[in-house]
Amino acid sequence: MLVTALSTPLALQTLLAHPALWRGSPLANDARPVLATGWPQLDAVLPGAGWPLGSLIEVAIAAPGSGECALFLPALVAASPAPMALIDPPFLPYAPGWQQAGIDLSQLWWVSVGAERDGWWAAEQILRSRVCRAVLFWPQRLTDHAERRLQLAAVAGGSIGLCFRSQAELDRPSPAPLRLCLAATPTHWQVDLLKCRGRSGGARVLLPRSAGSAVPTLAGVRGDSLARVGG
Repeated sequence: MLVTALSTPLALQTLLAHPALWRGSPLANDARPVLATGWPQLDAVLPGAGWPLGSLIEVAIAAPGSGECALFLPALVAASPAPMALIDPPFLPYAPGWQQAGIDLSQLWWVSVGAERDGWWAAEQILRSRVCRAVLFWPQRLTDHAERRLQLAAVAGGSIGLCFRSQAELDRPSPAPLRLCLAATPTHWQVDLLKCRGRSGGARVLLPRSAGSAVPTLAGVRGDSLARVGG
């Protein structure tokens, strides 16, 4: 019986160590590898001091282009030249901005899809492939089932899935182990940790909007220098 199997210490530890199991206690151990955020203030409040690899990170934003790329840009630069993918970004990727920030354009994939579900599928396949270090995704709509599949794909591939959602979605539960809310002010980005595996939520971090982190990466007129996949 299942109860008998779980009664053994070894089986219980195996279950508790499974990456798909989230323990909400702030005392839970989190030994997953991480990618330093590039923001010391943010590293200080994240378990492991960085963005967790093999994980889906959900970021609530007021609107696309609210600084979401700049928040993750230092980590993406550190991960370069590992490939990364933009799934149907809301604006044309601005190739000179990515290049100026230190991203190898030959390793930056722009995936264009027709239907919303195609975007879900593309993100899942790339996350699971172990090819890309990070996948950036701006879904207009995402079911709980689809989001759970993305989390499992990130675990399987050991990559980071960055899912940018509307702040109107904050009331709904999410399977993402790390959930943030990003707000912009004239001088700072405000990052609120809403849910974080390995610690309690509620932390708030203010990050300066320095000139170096203000390199435009979206809303460019041309995206010809990017590797575009799809129609």
